[in-house]
Amino acid sequence: MAGTIASQRHTEESFSESDEIDLTRYLGVLRRRWRQIVMVTVGVIVFAAIGVLLYRQLTPPVYEANATAAIIRTSTDVRFDERFTTSSDQPNNMDVNSRRTALVALVKSGSIAQQVIDELGDQLPLRLQSPARLLDTVTAETATASGRVGTSDLIQINVKAGSPELAAAIANSWAKAYVQQVNSIYGQVPDDMLGSVEAQLVDAQAAYDKAQANLESFLATSQLDALIRLAGTTGNTLTILQQGKVNALNAYMDSLVSSYGSIVQTYVTAQADNQTLAFSKEQEGQRARVATYLDAYNAAQVDTFAQQNDRYRSELRMYYDQLLRTNSLLTAARTLQNQVANSTGGDTLASSALALQVLNLQMVNAAATTPPQTGTDYLTPGQPQPQNKDKQQTGTDQQPSQRQPVQPAQTTPLQIQLDGRATPANAADLRKQVDAAVASLESQLATLQQNIDKLNQSLLGGDSFQQLNANVPADSALVQAIADAYPSLFQTGVFSGTALRANSDALLAAGQAQAAQFLSQAAGDSLPTANSPDAPMAATITQLEEQLRTLQGQIEVERGRNLQFTDERDLTWESVKALSNKQAELQLARAAANSEVRLSGQAVPLDEPVPQVSLAMSLVLAAAVGLLLGIATAFLRELGDTSTQAKTS
Repeated sequence: MAGTIASQRHTEESFSESDEIDLTRYLGVLRRRWRQIVMVTVGVIVFAAIGVLLYRQLTPPVYEANATAAIIRTSTDVRFDERFTTSSDQPNNMDVNSRRTALVALVKSGSIAQQVIDELGDQLPLRLQSPARLLDTVTAETATASGRVGTSDLIQINVKAGSPELAAAIANSWAKAYVQQVNSIYGQVPDDMLGSVEAQLVDAQAAYDKAQANLESFLATSQLDALIRLAGTTGNTLTILQQGKVNALNAYMDSLVSSYGSIVQTYVTAQADNQTLAFSKEQEGQRARVATYLDAYNAAQVDTFAQQNDRYRSELRMYYDQLLRTNSLLTAARTLQNQVANSTGGDTLASSALALQVLNLQMVNAAATTPPQTGTDYLTPGQPQPQNKDKQQTGTDQQPSQRQPVQPAQTTPLQIQLDGRATPANAADLRKQVDAAVASLESQLATLQQNIDKLNQSLLGGDSFQQLNANVPADSALVQAIADAYPSLFQTGVFSGTALRANSDALLAAGQAQAAQFLSQAAGDSLPTANSPDAPMAATITQLEEQLRTLQGQIEVERGRNLQFTDERDLTWESVKALSNKQAELQLARAAANSEVRLSGQAVPLDEPVPQVSLAMSLVLAAAVGLLLGIATAFLRELGDTSTQAKTS
């Protein structure tokens, strides 16, 4: 034992001395035992290659799918009432990274895993239907759009599974569940907030109902309206009494003033009328005489045209009447003409002949009432229309007073033979007589229409009127009488000086005495006033004023209580309205689907599995490990050989 220990110390001292000198001894060991080092290295590489190949063969392939969610904060600000607002925290620049870290951490959530398991169901293998194991297949990180890991608003959800379809299904389901959960946490109105507002709304509604009931109870028992009506009636009565008192005093004073004024005015008017009586009557007589002359002068000019106009208008009316009668006879004659044309028996022929005799009598009567011929050339039946002589005249027109009326031609009276003998021998004779009557009436009707048209034209043109613009001769007795009498209106007459010669001192003195008596009463305060204590209805008015003041005090008390109950009701109603608006705001904010993240990209199945162990990298690592292990083995063998040699020596 002692020898062994001494040998080890000698060897250690040998190595120590060698180390202290140089590394040649170590390099010599490597040169001498390089075969062992290579063999160990090759052996490790071989074993590593065999292990990697066995691992690849025994381990199933793993596929990876990636889904992305973008951090996009959207919110809806609903405000029905500006007095109360609902606000949520808005992250500043310093809180963005912490919010991003929290959002990435929320990917690994057990509730999301359970939601994915519930959604996919039998699509998942049995080993992944546990939330814990399913979580092991999911990783999350923030990455840029190119897929590199870094700080961004893009969250990448990575899922590994045994098939590309399963990995993509888990990734998409996980991303959707993640978006829903994050938005429900950050984007939706919390249930406790909405519940608190609803509870406050219930309390406010109860308070409003109580205040409304109190107001209704007060209004049901309040005498406010009755007091207001009574006060109004009392005030109106008081106003009427006061106005009546004032009106009575005013009427009395007006009557008194009017009486004294009438007395004084009577004296003054009597004096003036008496002074001007003779002169006024004289002037009235002169004005009446001149006015009568002027009326006669104007009437002489107007009546000249008025009489002619009335005569022509009467003639025109008579022509129109004759036209109506002739038109009626023509209608009867045409009816008889149709009857004769359609008659076949002897009885019909006899009745038609009798009707013809009656028609002839009516035509004779109508012809006997022909309008009188005045100064216009009218036509008679069968007479041609004469030429208008005025159209052939040249030069200036003649004055109306120089026009010579055209006398009408001699009219041939309508001659109708009335035969009272038997009926005509045959229907042909009767038909000829009826046709002759119809033709005669038609000719008469045409002639009447022409005469009416001509008379109308004469009236419209004024050709039939004579003495148009006629004036009374300046040298007539009437004009001379007017010229002589008119200047006398502006001259003094026999009684013009009577007003100046009248003595009026007595009447004036009496009027002045009455006026002085009235003025003395007004100056001595002997006339009654509305404010005097002994004025009419003074006690009644005072009593009503006191009653009105009492009623006004009671009204103010009732109004104060009414205002108190009304304000309480209005205040509670404002609370109910504000809370109702706030509840609607929260419900709309929840329905508006505010979001914190959104699904930006869905996972697609990939054909290539995820590389698990690289053979080249494994061989490189095995070569390095084998080299180190070979060097270590070489030094250990060298140490062992050195110890053996030491023992032998």
